[in-house]
Amino acid sequence: MNKTRLDNLKKLMKQRKLDVVILTTSREQEGNANINYFTGFRGNGIFVMKKEPVLVVSAIEFEKAKKTKTKSILLTKITRKEVLKKAIENAKRIGIDKSSISLSQFEELRKITRKSKSKFYDVGKELVNLRAGKEKEEIGFVKKACAICDGIFLEIVNNFRFKMEKELANFIELKIMEKGLQKSFNPIVSSGKNSSDVHHNPSGKIEKGFLILDFGCKVNGYCSDMTRTLYVGKPSEKEKKMYGSLLEIQENTLNLATVGKKCSQLDKFAREKLGEKFSHNLGHGVGLEIHEQPNLSSISKDILGENMIITIEPGIYEEGKYGIRIEDTVLITKKGPLKLTKSPKKLICINCRDK
Repeated sequence: MNKTRLDNLKKLMKQRKLDVVILTTSREQEGNANINYFTGFRGNGIFVMKKEPVLVVSAIEFEKAKKTKTKSILLTKITRKEVLKKAIENAKRIGIDKSSISLSQFEELRKITRKSKSKFYDVGKELVNLRAGKEKEEIGFVKKACAICDGIFLEIVNNFRFKMEKELANFIELKIMEKGLQKSFNPIVSSGKNSSDVHHNPSGKIEKGFLILDFGCKVNGYCSDMTRTLYVGKPSEKEKKMYGSLLEIQENTLNLATVGKKCSQLDKFAREKLGEKFSHNLGHGVGLEIHEQPNLSSISKDILGENMIITIEPGIYEEGKYGIRIEDTVLITKKGPLKLTKSPKKLICINCRDK
């Protein structure tokens, strides 16, 4: 349990005049990043913040919840209803996160408050904003996750024997599992014409041409995210030039990521140089979730602040022909942007003599 984070939550409640905040996880979720952030608990349950934080969890999760040093209550139908009823009792303004509460859970809360004049307020965006600036410990976890993925990338390059995209994706997942960690998301491995599909599901043979590797892992729940593009075979001068141009734009955009910079300005800078072949947002925040605040898009209203961790990932794609993407995880500091992913970004050729 982090006292500073809970104090920030109490300040938010005071600002929004909230009597209580209730955060939930649905059956489909493996956990709730906000509950994890405020309590250190990664699992299914309900978090209630009134005067003091309370975790309501199942018998299976009870021992794990006790280790967070947050008041934990064994979850049974009776206890759960009693906890919620007591938390909502006399509460006029109730904070919830609409992005994580299920319809059945919301209906449960509405049923309890049916006779009162309680009103619900979505505080999801504000909770995510509280998580945007990272503490020293959080930065350390992301740094470690990035370093692990750098190591996996070097293993891939130095021992490239892969014939199928799925084979390479499985190798990445295996290496992450061998370290007792979880992946941040399903690895993207796309080669040849498949590389033009931004979120390609590894399935085909590794073909001649550009080969995109996009993957990350979690350390203590904190994610890393990195993309490198290799070339299978011998690239043409045109292909070398395309890659070199994208790398220059990626580096120049990254160097503009300073405290106080508008995220939309960064996206605009890259988009003006890459044109229509750049088909997705420039990047996103990284932390307990692989996509969180700030949002680096053309319509974003977010502004970079000290100790935010973001990705810078411009790309160019031509449908059915090729795709190139280069991505770093970056820490925003007073002195400027600091790359946490350190894998080489020069164009590396695989099987140059054989193709």
